[in-house]
Amino acid sequence: MNQLEREVIILYSAWSMIDSMVNWAIFGNLSPDFCDPTEYKTNLKFEGRAEGKIFLIQLRDFLSEVQHYKNKSSLGLKKAPPKPSPSNKTFLFHLREVCESPQLGKNAIELSRKVEDFGKWLEGEFCHNGDWLPPEIKLETEICVSHYRYITMLGDIAKHHLGRLTATTDHLHDLLVKSKCEIDKKESYLLIHDFNEFFHGIFESHAPMIASFLNNIRWEIHLYLENSPTDFQYRYYHVPPGINDPIAQEMYLKLMNKFITRPFMSPDQIIKW
Repeated sequence: MNQLEREVIILYSAWSMIDSMVNWAIFGNLSPDFCDPTEYKTNLKFEGRAEGKIFLIQLRDFLSEVQHYKNKSSLGLKKAPPKPSPSNKTFLFHLREVCESPQLGKNAIELSRKVEDFGKWLEGEFCHNGDWLPPEIKLETEICVSHYRYITMLGDIAKHHLGRLTATTDHLHDLLVKSKCEIDKKESYLLIHDFNEFFHGIFESHAPMIASFLNNIRWEIHLYLENSPTDFQYRYYHVPPGINDPIAQEMYLKLMNKFITRPFMSPDQIIKW
């Protein structure tokens, strides 16, 4: 596929994935935030435990590399470079390609800014003293983990049974070893439940911010398309020259349909705290 066709597939795929995560079925409860009594703000909350799990599983897919079979992608998307940064292991890598060389819109500066905001947050770390571990596990230093790493670990736990969590237990073992904890790799399997219970609470506190990052990206995709040099009244009905692949043509029409309906959640409405 050429660059224009690939951009259509990337934008439609990203918007669709965000729609499946950030919607009023997943986040059904709005609660007032009284941090500032002079201004009413809102904070997103999961409708229930099941909705939180659905959000986590779909977020895990968004934070996964596109699968390539025999070095080929069915959608013609590029592979991340060798030893990519954590955020380049996610779908943000493909959105960055759009931002570097925009085809449909005039420029993607604001879209790039929102993509980098989320990428920077994903690669940021936080530390904890490890009091969620059993008493017999002794740490000499705090456990420090990136947002990307703990979310992908939680997503894998939500999706798979214990027999398919070898990579997750290896990551947990590595985190403990970095904290100067002498523990056998097999013992990490016994700590998966403790890790999941504690960090799921962290995830629920981070979920409104994650949803806001994703929603802002969705809005910037819309605004990027709004600044397209093509006359709007024609572009929905006519696929632009250069989009010849049947999949890309169909996704272009679906992308325009999303553009017409607009994102259904206001941008920047979730406070960062």
